[in-house]
Amino acid sequence: MLSSISSRFVLRFLIVVSIVALQACAVFRPGFEKPEVKIDSLQLLPSEGLSQRFRIGLLLSNPNSIALPIAGMTYTVSLNGYRVITGLAGDVPALPPYTETSVMVEGSADLVSVLRLMNSMIGKPQETLDYELLAKIDLLGARPTLRVRESGKIELLEPRAEKP
Repeated sequence: MLSSISSRFVLRFLIVVSIVALQACAVFRPGFEKPEVKIDSLQLLPSEGLSQRFRIGLLLSNPNSIALPIAGMTYTVSLNGYRVITGLAGDVPALPPYTETSVMVEGSADLVSVLRLMNSMIGKPQETLDYELLAKIDLLGARPTLRVRESGKIELLEPRAEKP
């Protein structure tokens, strides 16, 4: 009797493990593309002492034929190599296939990095700032963590007219 109960338990356990493994394989299948993350908006929130918070609009794109259920994400925004905003979010909705989803998250400024950035720019006016958004997206279940990077330049000054 005990042997048949333990055999059924082992069989059920193996079935559950197989199902979870098959779901995880969907992310590894050929042609899977990482989602894209872009900054859509940035808003200052009321500061508390020296702490400055931001509301950041992120646009998450899923270019795949499967939904991506998200457990949470962390992100960092850097300017000229200085990590100026960091944050995390645990209430990110699942990304349906072939869609763009807007998500509002909050982040905080790294005061020391902001001061270092400002110090590097004093006396050296720049026409552009390099920016980088790094996001780590944790998927629900036995799926891998995805790391996404978006980078580019932000124009600061009007382009100078060329002299004839």
